[in-house]
Amino acid sequence: MKFVFALAAIPAAALAMTACSETAEPAPEPVEEAPELTPETVTDADCNADQFQDLVGTMLTDEKLYEIQETNPNTRAYKEGAPAVATNFVGTRLNLLLEDDRTILEVRCG
Repeated sequence: MKFVFALAAIPAAALAMTACSETAEPAPEPVEEAPELTPETVTDADCNADQFQDLVGTMLTDEKLYEIQETNPNTRAYKEGAPAVATNFVGTRLNLLLEDDRTILEVRCG
């Protein structure tokens, strides 16, 4: 008889546990995601290009590039028309467009 009573108590205990779990913590507030950066929406501030505009017209030395990469690790320097440059757009990437003699032509995001 004790065994039958114990079996009858199992569904009651499960029901009690289910009732307790339904009154758990409220759902967290939805996190607002940052808008996706596109070539149309990106600004120079998104990749810190605004801080490096004074470099246009100067020669990019290895030391200067390392200095830039210390604060902007996602930086690439490339010559205009370089075939090895990936064409994917990354709004937070700092691009330094160079002439053949390493003179900086343009500083932009992407």
